[in-house]
Amino acid sequence: MKHLSRFAAIPFGFVVIAFAIANRGPAVVSLDPLPYVFEVPLYLVAIGGLAVGFTVGAIAAWLAGHGVRRRLRIAKARVASLQGELSQAQAALGKGEEPSNAELARLPADAA
Repeated sequence: MKHLSRFAAIPFGFVVIAFAIANRGPAVVSLDPLPYVFEVPLYLVAIGGLAVGFTVGAIAAWLAGHGVRRRLRIAKARVASLQGELSQAQAALGKGEEPSNAELARLPADAA
């Protein structure tokens, strides 16, 4: 997959370079409520707008995934805890010890 994305990036890079060469003319960028006015090449305006849009979208997607990442982190901690309990139970059974009544009471009814 890594090679495929690199293979696709090469033609995309050529398109961006051709766009930049074709659109070198000046464009006036005015930050309306502020008194700042910039004169930059047109390709910088277009590519800059795409970059800002990509960054805002990436941040929004990352923030939207917060709940899923939180649940996954909790589930991983629960799995690690259960694996520790399982290894302790297997060690106790490996020594020939019988599980205590408290340990049996924690098991579901169909497992005991």
